[in-house]
Amino acid sequence: VSRSYNLSALIALEQAYELAGQFKNPEVTATHLFASLMSTTQVSLAFARLGIDKQKMNESLGGMLAKLPKV
Repeated sequence: VSRSYNLSALIALEQAYELAGQFKNPEVTATHLFASLMSTTQVSLAFARLGIDKQKMNESLGGMLAKLPKV
């Protein structure tokens, strides 16, 4: 599977996996992946151009991650 992803995609997936581990979640979800993408400069700048407050987005994502099942 990894052969079909570029380096940026692999890094985002790895960060999502690590984030799931930090929150003690048993699986990686789209929320983990989205949160890992929000930490990149490109995605962060895109949301800033749309007028979305990064801090509020991160707080919302943190709340969503905290509600996921834990092991």
